[in-house]
Amino acid sequence: MGFIFSCAFRIILETIVEKKVRFVSSYYNSYIDFVTVDEEKFMRDRQNGRFQDIDFIESDFKGYQLMYH
Repeated sequence: MGFIFSCAFRIILETIVEKKVRFVSSYYNSYIDFVTVDEEKFMRDRQNGRFQDIDFIESDFKGYQLMYH
């Protein structure tokens, strides 16, 4: 059961990232969304230790993250 759940969750996350779509769960009335972090928040988060592996000039001062709502 755990293996099936982890495979399904992996497929969902890969689809969200590749196609930049929202996954809506009608069972829990929630969704997982792909969010673009704007320049101001990106710079603030980078100073606090996030996005350290991203070249901020090449990425045009943008970061991306998955959000669960």
